[in-house]
Amino acid sequence: MARSSSGPSPPLDVIIGHRHRLGRQPALQPPGRVLAAWFDCQEKLGSQQLAVWTEGLRRFLAARAIIGEVRFIDIRNDEVVNAPVETFQRIYDYLGVPMTAELPQRIQSYNSRNAPGNFGEHRYTAEEYGLSDAAIREAFHAYGERFGLWEPAGYSFQGGQRGPTGCSPQI
Repeated sequence: MARSSSGPSPPLDVIIGHRHRLGRQPALQPPGRVLAAWFDCQEKLGSQQLAVWTEGLRRFLAARAIIGEVRFIDIRNDEVVNAPVETFQRIYDYLGVPMTAELPQRIQSYNSRNAPGNFGEHRYTAEEYGLSDAAIREAFHAYGERFGLWEPAGYSFQGGQRGPTGCSPQI
């Protein structure tokens, strides 16, 4: 759905990418995982990350309600993975910008270079961090329902992290 073209264009449009929240523990970059293991505080880190992300999403949804839905276009990660060119076309249509003739090939080339597994694989479980799929589902229930994220499986919850606090190194 294209944004309304009546009146002046809003000063900001926001493209939001949504990822499935179950199937894997919130992904931490390798240094964060190593530090958590070294300080023996994976469980504390898991609960901290769950709190950070649920609060972040709560704030995001509250701000979105104030800003107005017309300013956002929602893109599910599985749409980008399964139909990247069509998804980018939808974004360009929303923004009212023509997609260049070479962009579809550039998208396909990027996806080929960055295919899953090309740079290794992260393996971890929610249980390693003191969490469960049920706890994650409960924490993100409203978000998952609103954006239709509960059906596809296998997408990790990735993002920034805060360092562990209150952990003692195990030497």
